[in-house]
Amino acid sequence: MAPERKQNPLLQSVESDVYSLGITFLEAFTGSTTQGDNEEKVPDVFKPIIKKMIRLSPNDRYHSVRDLLTDLINLPMFELIYGREMVPGEVPGPVFSTNAAGQLARIMEVMYDATPENIEHQVGLLEQTLDSLGLDVHDNKAHAISTMASHVARLIDELLPDRLRQLIERFDYAAEHTNEDDFFYDSPDRWCRFLVETFKVCSYRPTRYACLASMSKTLVRFDTPLVRQWFGQLMYSIQDPGDAEYLTLCLREHHRKDLAKLLDGVPEDRSMDVEALKLALGIGTAKA
Repeated sequence: MAPERKQNPLLQSVESDVYSLGITFLEAFTGSTTQGDNEEKVPDVFKPIIKKMIRLSPNDRYHSVRDLLTDLINLPMFELIYGREMVPGEVPGPVFSTNAAGQLARIMEVMYDATPENIEHQVGLLEQTLDSLGLDVHDNKAHAISTMASHVARLIDELLPDRLRQLIERFDYAAEHTNEDDFFYDSPDRWCRFLVETFKVCSYRPTRYACLASMSKTLVRFDTPLVRQWFGQLMYSIQDPGDAEYLTLCLREHHRKDLAKLLDGVPEDRSMDVEALKLALGIGTAKA
C-alpha cells in the first residue's frame, strides 16, 4: 500500500496505483516487498523505472500510466531478453529475433485496423519499437514494414505523409542490410510487392520517389523472374512525368540504361511500349 493511503485509506490516485504496481515488480524480482532488501537482484534495465514507481512522495512518481508504459516500451529489447547491453558487432541470436518478430507482428496486426483517429499513435508505436531494436536485426525490421497493408499505407499517406516516407526509407536501409544468412530472411518478391502497392496508393511525391529508388536497388540486387515481373508492373503503372523522370535517373545510376530508354516520353508523348518492356525484363507479362 502506498504511504499516503496508509494515512487516508479512501485516497485514490494514479500515483498510488503506480506505487502498488512498483512494489509488485520489486517482489517479483527480489522476493520481498521491502525497499532495500536484495535490490541488487533487480535487473539494471528495470532499476530506474521501479525506483521511480516506489518513491515515497507521490510527486516524484509517474503521474500517468501512459508515461510508465512509454518508458517500458522504450527499453532496449536485447537488454530485456539477455539482461545486458549488446557488445559492439554482436549479432542477436534466434531467441532475440523471434521475440523481435513477435512484437513487431503484433503492432502490424493492430495497425491493420487503424483509423484516422488513432493512426498517428499506431505509427508512433511502430517507430518507437523499431528504434528500440537498435542498429541491428535488419531482417525483422524489413519484414515487419513490408507487411503493411496498402490501405494502411494510403491512410498514413493522407494524414502523415512524411512519416510514411521515413518508414519506406527505414525499410530500404533494413532490406539493403538483410541477407540470406539472417534469421528472418524474406524473398525479395515480397519486398517488391510492398513497394509497388505502396507506390500506387501514395500521392506524396517524396514517398513515391523512395519506393522507386528502393525498387531499382532490389531489381539490380536480385534480378529474379518475380522481381522483374513486379518491376514491370511498376513501370507500366507510372502516370506522372516526374515519376518517370526520377525512375530514369535511378535506372541509369544502376546501369540499366535499357530500361531507362523505355521511359523516354512516357507518359506525356506516348504510352509505355509493353512488348519492349517484356523483352527488356525477360517476362511473360508486364501487367497484372
